[in-house]
Amino acid sequence: MKKWFEKKGRQILEKLLECLFAVKRPTLPVSEFIKYLDCPRILVVRIDQRVGNLLLLTPLLDAIKFQWPQAQISVLCQYQVASVLMYQPSIDKIIKFDKKSFFSSYGWGCVFYKLRQTRFDIAINAGNPLGDTFTHPFVTRFCGARYLVGPHKVKPDQVKYPTWLYHAAVWIEPHWHEMHKRLALIAPLLGLVEHELIDKQIKTPQTPCYANAATLQQLTIQHQSLILQINKQCQQLRTVVVIIGARLENKRLNIEDWRDICELLKERRFSIVVVFGPKEVVLAQALFAQCPFVVLAPPTSLEECAALMYQAFAVIGCDTGLSHLAVAVNKRVLVIFLDTDPQFYGYQTQFQRFIDARHKSQRTSTIKQAINSFFDGSPESLDLVR
Repeated sequence: MKKWFEKKGRQILEKLLECLFAVKRPTLPVSEFIKYLDCPRILVVRIDQRVGNLLLLTPLLDAIKFQWPQAQISVLCQYQVASVLMYQPSIDKIIKFDKKSFFSSYGWGCVFYKLRQTRFDIAINAGNPLGDTFTHPFVTRFCGARYLVGPHKVKPDQVKYPTWLYHAAVWIEPHWHEMHKRLALIAPLLGLVEHELIDKQIKTPQTPCYANAATLQQLTIQHQSLILQINKQCQQLRTVVVIIGARLENKRLNIEDWRDICELLKERRFSIVVVFGPKEVVLAQALFAQCPFVVLAPPTSLEECAALMYQAFAVIGCDTGLSHLAVAVNKRVLVIFLDTDPQFYGYQTQFQRFIDARHKSQRTSTIKQAINSFFDGSPESLDLVR
């Protein structure tokens, strides 16, 4: 009941925002406006504490930089996870934000002062297009940008009243991949309909990008002591990093399934390095008790974890931020989906695959079959059971 009232409250606030602070209709469409800018200042708003959601934003940033190489791209994000984008090559500036604070250096007052002082040419609301949020449209509306771009809440052919919250509103199809839902936001900047951009120009979802190859190599050298410490405990040359945790309990595999996975990897003569967060210490220790041949990684930062996964042979994990990070550092990755739909968050590339293990009765056999197919290296066999 509490969540229902919160959802309705956000919907009412957004409607009030749209009615009371409607934007003026532009004399030029945004696609024409951007042509007259030598160095467009573009703000992308994504206030989210989840690592995976920020990484899924990076294809949009790369697409903007590809189309307008001289653009100055700034990203407004939650300060706790700003390090996720620290090495992203398309970003020129990260603006940290704490939506629960008013007077700190990351609070509402200081952040809005910085935003309005910068005088952005274009601001893009890259929040959840299908969710009921108020913070994203509010920040986008009052950031001081000349042109505002954001998602339609209602399908265009069903709109009774026009959307006045943005100069260019984009309809996001619910069945699109999460990366496509963000990529569609640049359609008005290109003078395209969002369906033309997705269906014709982008054939398959791109993969997120944490850093370029040169930066990843530097990070590996920078954290060489950690890597050497772990490699000393590994008996085999090839290591597989196993991510045993997830933010939500319904996305986590139980200890028996992880034991079976580790034993299967051991049969294939891999060394297994287990990474985990503070909340998964008990799970990691329980796995070590049943599989003493695994190596438990010490507590690591996000940057250290990226370097560790970058030098590994492959990564296996559930649908969690670290699994998306492994994809973003361009490693062989197998992601196990237990709750969310992999069609929205999964990857089907040559080296990144997913397991749809939402059916509990078939979960053990599905995972075993998928892991064997993944390491056998036959692309045809990687069309896993859904």
